[in-house]
Amino acid sequence: MAERTCVWCTEPIAAGERCWRFANGPVAHRACALRLVLGSVAHVEQRCSCYVAHAREGDPAALPAAPQRRTRHA
Repeated sequence: MAERTCVWCTEPIAAGERCWRFANGPVAHRACALRLVLGSVAHVEQRCSCYVAHAREGDPAALPAAPQRRTRHA
């Protein structure tokens, strides 16, 4: 089997590791795929500008950047 790479974090997906396969072919770790849906850690913890006016909270630098979310207020 060819080595699979996570489309989100670009790290290899180990043989037997559970992952999500997208309809157009790429695969992602389960945790990475959830971040695509849920947003950044700051968003999940309600510390981002969606919840706190003028907040600049984001993810730790070690994590890949979460996609920009469009808010109803923008």
